[in-house]
Amino acid sequence: MDGIEDKKARRRETTRLRYWRNREKFLAAGAKWRSENREKSRIATRRWQANNPEKFKADHANWRRKNADKRAAKQMLRKATKMKATPKWSNDFFISEAYHLAALRTKYLGFPWHVDHIVPLKSKLVCGLHSHTNIQVIPAIQNIRKHNRYWPGMAA
Repeated sequence: MDGIEDKKARRRETTRLRYWRNREKFLAAGAKWRSENREKSRIATRRWQANNPEKFKADHANWRRKNADKRAAKQMLRKATKMKATPKWSNDFFISEAYHLAALRTKYLGFPWHVDHIVPLKSKLVCGLHSHTNIQVIPAIQNIRKHNRYWPGMAA
C-alpha cells in the first residue's frame, strides 16, 4: 500500500514542478480553453463556487479589498453610463487612475478622499460629464460639503 501512495506523491510532485516550469504555457492554454468553451467554463466555475463557498467568499473579499479603486471606478462609470453622461472621447484610463489615486491617498494619509466631478453630473441648474476633464481628487469632507451646489463659473 505504501508503494502506491509513494508513487502518487511522486507523480503529484512531478506534475507540480512541470506546471511551475511551464506556467505561462499552462495559463495560456487555460485561457484559450475558457475563451473557446465559455459555457462549460461558466458551469465549472459555478460548480466550484457552490462546492467551496467559504473559499469563494474569502477569495472574493480579498479581491474586493485589494481592488477598491477598480470597484469604485467601475461603479461610477456604471452610474455615469446609466445617466448617459460619459462622452465617447473620455479617457477611461485617466478616470480609473483618479480612483486609484483617491484610494492611495485614503490609505496613506489616513482620511478619506473622493473623486469629485468639478461640474456636478446632476443638478437643478447644470449637468456635467463623467470625463477625465471634469474630475479631481479632493478630501471627502470637501466633496460632501460641496454636494452638487457649487462649480467653477457658477451663475449667482
